[in-house]
Amino acid sequence: MPRVDGRDRDRSDAMRIEWDPLDVAIATLVGGVVRIHEGTSAREHSRDVLDMRWLADGPIMTIDTSNRLRSTRDGKLTSEYVREWNYDRSELVAATIAAGGDRFVAQEYRRDMELSNLMVETIPPRRLFVPRLGSRSATSRTRRAAVDSQCSISRARR
Repeated sequence: MPRVDGRDRDRSDAMRIEWDPLDVAIATLVGGVVRIHEGTSAREHSRDVLDMRWLADGPIMTIDTSNRLRSTRDGKLTSEYVREWNYDRSELVAATIAAGGDRFVAQEYRRDMELSNLMVETIPPRRLFVPRLGSRSATSRTRRAAVDSQCSISRARR
């Protein structure tokens, strides 16, 4: 998506600010780095993060570029899940965690085949559905190939 100045957006443009449930601190996600700000001090929490949420019951949930969902409380890891890839040799290029922390949307991309898939999943990861993305998604390519093969079969029968 182009910006006003004409450059393309990248992960460094993404930003999220979440309040600590006790209103003592805030967490920021800027350029893939999550920082916890308490008063005038700030400490780094994690890197290579695509999205982050500070949940109402206290943990900070992150999803990162290595395909891992992590929950931490007071700086200690409380749970970690690894998503299954939809395609081999894919990379996770975008993710958004729902406000309640019970599900997320993830977008995978496989460069060599120009395939992109958008998935809605629960936490722990269980794929709910794969919405259609249009001409660049694997779903539409498969559907188009099936339609083309059906057309050629019906032409051959005539």
